[in-house]
Amino acid sequence: MNISEAIVSFSQSEKIKSGLLWAIHLSEMRESIPQSQRSTADKFLETLVDMIGHEVEITKNILREKTWIEAEQSINTALVMIRSKVPEESAFHLTHAITQVTSSGHKALSFLRKQLDIN
Repeated sequence: MNISEAIVSFSQSEKIKSGLLWAIHLSEMRESIPQSQRSTADKFLETLVDMIGHEVEITKNILREKTWIEAEQSINTALVMIRSKVPEESAFHLTHAITQVTSSGHKALSFLRKQLDIN
């Protein structure tokens, strides 16, 4: 990893982590939405997760790190759950993705701190 890759990894991880938190929250709160409005919530959830997935794919293609590949796989599985009409199952996979994304961001930040000699 070099400095520019670390910057990309850290900034992307923060952006993607934020999106994943929104998606997890929507996935969990959809149970409290009236049945008549759930299909709208499900479409919104699918669109949001799909957008996050594109960001992960771009980052994976730039950095080629295992954690980004695993995050992409988790997001793709979450999309399968959503499209299979069991969106409540997507939160598990989105949570796994957030773990991978956070790990990558932490690794990048640690690298940058070491390069800049910041404790």
